[in-house]
Amino acid sequence: MKPYELSYLIEPSFTEKEAADYHESIKKSIEKEGGVLGSEQPPTQKNLAYAIDRKDKAYLSSVDFEAEKENISKIKEKMEKEDNVLRYLLITKQTLKEKVKRERRKEEAPQEEENKEEVEEKKPKKKKSLKPEKAKLDEIGDKIEEML
Repeated sequence: MKPYELSYLIEPSFTEKEAADYHESIKKSIEKEGGVLGSEQPPTQKNLAYAIDRKDKAYLSSVDFEAEKENISKIKEKMEKEDNVLRYLLITKQTLKEKVKRERRKEEAPQEEENKEEVEEKKPKKKKSLKPEKAKLDEIGDKIEEML
């Protein structure tokens, strides 16, 4: 099972009680699809940065849960069919192990760069190439005058 977070905006015409009941119904539908609920943010009314369907306010709510990858498509379909949801966002959250791995990679990356610099210092400097240098225009002009 993978951890997910579902955040969504509920129709502003609801009362706080109706929005809370609607939130509970969404949680039940997640459980029905085999999701295991975690933390949640109850619906709170927010002013939107821009109007959605000519509405400038909405109830913002979110639920953290774990579910099988196969069940996520069913949850998405249900959210798309919901008429009272203005927008939703379903993201995959990182597990603690993934966070630790990512932090370790970040810590190791600067050490690798330092090692590269040491290797570059140990490399011998490039020798001058055997190709002739390009002549400058003034030099060419002088040589042509000498020939004539």
